[in-house]
Amino acid sequence: SGINLFGLVLKMSNRFYTGDGGTGHLEFRLNGGKLELGRSGGSWESRVGGISLTLNQWTHIAATVSSTTGKIYVDGVPDGSITWSTSNFANGNSTSTHIASLIGTSNWFSGSIDDLKVFNSALVDADIPKLRCGTYSATSPTHYYSFDEGSGTTVANTGSAGANIGTLIGSPSFITSTVPTLPSGCSSPVNAPIIDLHFSKQVEIFATEVEK
Repeated sequence: SGINLFGLVLKMSNRFYTGDGGTGHLEFRLNGGKLELGRSGGSWESRVGGISLTLNQWTHIAATVSSTTGKIYVDGVPDGSITWSTSNFANGNSTSTHIASLIGTSNWFSGSIDDLKVFNSALVDADIPKLRCGTYSATSPTHYYSFDEGSGTTVANTGSAGANIGTLIGSPSFITSTVPTLPSGCSSPVNAPIIDLHFSKQVEIFATEVEK
């Protein structure tokens, strides 16, 4: 860890373990202003992308994970991939998810996040620009946090897995959305969010889950 390492999404699960059992986790995070996707358990393996994100500007980011490969995307464009050393992703339980921190104890993300979606299968390269432009409809997300509540201490999951409610820790603030309604390269306006969720130091979202 370090001053330039900030958590975006961390998912605890023994399915990501790099050995033959135990508890591991999958991390999607910022490392020196670039995206990094990796997993930890018996050892740490990751890939840092090549695109530096621009400060104070909305960027669509995505990552896909299969049993063999992890990929990073910035504004719909591939930004690096990694081939996992082992492929034991088939079984295991997810126990918790942290958004905007690394395991809730350090490396808090400072900035705004909106429309977090998780799918139960790895999307392909052609799907990511559609997801960015709001035209992807082949499958529905299992987890979808729009962060449009506007107040309160929880955020709802309106995806198909529904029960995984997120608890706000450290009082991140709901703010009026500044997400562009027509991202560059998109042919039609996307459904503009009303509210974004803004994070500062030592705040996060924590969701407890049991998922086969």
